[in-house]
Amino acid sequence: MPDAEVDQSIHIEYTRADTIIALANDLRRTIRIPAPVKRAAVDFLRQTRKHPMSKKRIAIRMLAAAVYLLLRDCIPQVKYVIIDVEYWGYESEIKGMILACFSRIGVRVSPKQIAFGQVGKNSPAHDLAIRTLRGELREDKRITEAEFLAAVK
Repeated sequence: MPDAEVDQSIHIEYTRADTIIALANDLRRTIRIPAPVKRAAVDFLRQTRKHPMSKKRIAIRMLAAAVYLLLRDCIPQVKYVIIDVEYWGYESEIKGMILACFSRIGVRVSPKQIAFGQVGKNSPAHDLAIRTLRGELREDKRITEAEFLAAVK
């Protein structure tokens, strides 16, 4: 049994609305990525590459950055986390990107700490994400454009 699950409310690539990424079970934490911040990240990823990135690649890069930002301050307390599968077949790539983000800041995270699986509608992470999106709860952190762009690089 994981001691934490991660789920998102509003897909990260949908840039007309904010995305909530939630961590729940033993720990509870939410971040909000505002729509304008996501649009800036999409523009950045399209403009700063020698070869254009596909929409799918942009989405998985943004999801990895979002999960990293969610876990950044609490990863030492997380023994094992299950991330909801959003992009089938890209789990190892997303995991590698998350681990690379931690490596850049000098935090060693075991690949065994992060796994992917179905986080269902009855998950505490799903409930936390949707309640935060609806405004019933307040997010723990609102991600700025500078933070998000630094993470997606």
